[in-house]
Amino acid sequence: MCGLFSFGCGPTTDYAKIYNDLGLAKVKIEQYEEAIAYFDTAVENKSDFAEVYYNRGNARVKMAEYKMAGDYREVKELSFSGEMLKLYLDAKTDFETALKFAEQAGDMQLKAKIEAKLHEPPFVK
Repeated sequence: MCGLFSFGCGPTTDYAKIYNDLGLAKVKIEQYEEAIAYFDTAVENKSDFAEVYYNRGNARVKMAEYKMAGDYREVKELSFSGEMLKLYLDAKTDFETALKFAEQAGDMQLKAKIEAKLHEPPFVK
């Protein structure tokens, strides 16, 4: 809760939360590019917002999976295109950044979610 002497509160934090929520709404209706754009704006407003990095990483993974499924439906040869590889690499970077900020904030619940995500395909070595 934001108080008179609270740090990390104020317009940029409020805007970051709003853009994060807008991004989540776009993910629910499978508008991943728009979701990522909202998450980008949230990061611009609060660069240490771990949850946004986590959500943006998830949106990137979902967008890559959606594109692969679309290729399959169109009976094209499934390939791990450069665009899909970039989405997965960017998602991994987002998850790693989220993990760092979650650890700094002491958010053990979010940290556990992120660690679990990093141990799922395609991030498992």
